[in-house]
Amino acid sequence: MEANDINIRFLKDQTKPEVTARFDYGLRAIGGVQFVRAPGIGLSPGEIIGEQHRGLGSVLGDLLTNDFPAWTLSVNFSKPIGRSSQEANLARTRLQQTKSETQLKNQELQVTTQVRQAAREVVTDQQRVQTTRASREFAERRLEAEQRKFAAGTSTNFLVFQAQRDLAQSRNNELRAILDYNQSKVDLETVQEVPLR
Repeated sequence: MEANDINIRFLKDQTKPEVTARFDYGLRAIGGVQFVRAPGIGLSPGEIIGEQHRGLGSVLGDLLTNDFPAWTLSVNFSKPIGRSSQEANLARTRLQQTKSETQLKNQELQVTTQVRQAAREVVTDQQRVQTTRASREFAERRLEAEQRKFAAGTSTNFLVFQAQRDLAQSRNNELRAILDYNQSKVDLETVQEVPLR
């Protein structure tokens, strides 16, 4: 998203009018045969009345003394008429930015949902632990009662074995509930600490 922000700022600058300035400076010299003319009438040149020869030494001297400087200055202003490719690129980058923001919000929503779900599982498993503990305590009391009845001769081995089986099942259920509760606590801590990618 930070990269998209930088691209948007850059592309906004690209849609603005462009102004360029250029300055060139150079040296010139005249060499070779130069004709000397008489003054002419109007636009017609006059008659050739002589020649003047300039050699390489004169040309180099003109360059070193900067006798004939040449410079140009230009300023250009350009603004596209209608839609430009820069504006299309800017619109494309803005769409990408909106897509990234939507994806980020979706990820935040998923994280929130995962954390809430894990918290609900912790509460549910905690209530299961309490329920299975109460069930185990009830099964222990029932076994004790059946054993007293058996000692008194008013119960059978079958009912005592049944009470023992029910107690063992209740203990297993309680252990399973405790394990599930501990696992759900670990899951909750995990979803709260995992960094976003």
